[in-house]
Amino acid sequence: MSTVALLDELCPVFSDRADRGNWLTRAATKLDASVYGVQYAEAVCWLAAHYLELRRRAEAGLAGAGAISAQTNPEQGAVSFAVPPINPKAPSLSTTPFGLAYLDIKGAVSRTGPILLDGTNPL
Repeated sequence: MSTVALLDELCPVFSDRADRGNWLTRAATKLDASVYGVQYAEAVCWLAAHYLELRRRAEAGLAGAGAISAQTNPEQGAVSFAVPPINPKAPSLSTTPFGLAYLDIKGAVSRTGPILLDGTNPL
């Protein structure tokens, strides 16, 4: 199954996004397949879905809900920044359900090590 098909299965809310392949590519460049083993494709999908959700929020004008957003006050001519609560271990991943799903996989891998296609753990 391709990562696009897996993303569509895991997160159908983004199946109409033409840019999902780009976000999958970005997510894949952040992760090492040897670290995630058979969970690599799913980890890439959850991370891409997290990015897509942050993008969706920004496009909807909800950037403060999970991302830093600039706010201007034309009367005062000032710019301020809204910053959401941040988990120091995962700065933005804890702000979306997709980021949390990715963190679950990352946590499982860090506790057990990668699982290879043959079901073994190389560690």
